[in-house]
Amino acid sequence: MTARQHPSTPDLPYFPWAGFMQNPSGWSFVRQSAVAAEPVMRSAARAQLEVSSLVGTRLKAWTGVPETLSRCRTPVDLMQAQMAFWQAAVHDYTVASRQLMVAWASAMPGAFGGADGEQAAERDFITFPEAGDESEERRRPGASRRAA
Repeated sequence: MTARQHPSTPDLPYFPWAGFMQNPSGWSFVRQSAVAAEPVMRSAARAQLEVSSLVGTRLKAWTGVPETLSRCRTPVDLMQAQMAFWQAAVHDYTVASRQLMVAWASAMPGAFGGADGEQAAERDFITFPEAGDESEERRRPGASRRAA
């Protein structure tokens, strides 16, 4: 009985990695690399989700500017609307930066003071507002508008 050998890869002189992938130890290296990169890729995905959330929040705020300005009747109303807009912007950027730091800290637990060995519980990162969290303006649109 003859030992069965894999046929020689004709592309081996041109593609040296072709022989590497026929070797089972080569595939274990790929598997170990994927496992080692998982925390970084998971953190990158979470950071991307946080940035997308920030962009959506700020885009929504910017598209609401004309409506807010149309409700202003005095210069004081205009200043209050402007201050509310920028306070919301600072709040959104602060929350997003904190969430980005948390996302990247999970990839490097020892670098951010998490060296005591405690693991964060797995959870879903996409959250939806509860049904009872609607603002008064959403429930009764136009109720706060008054004729001059």
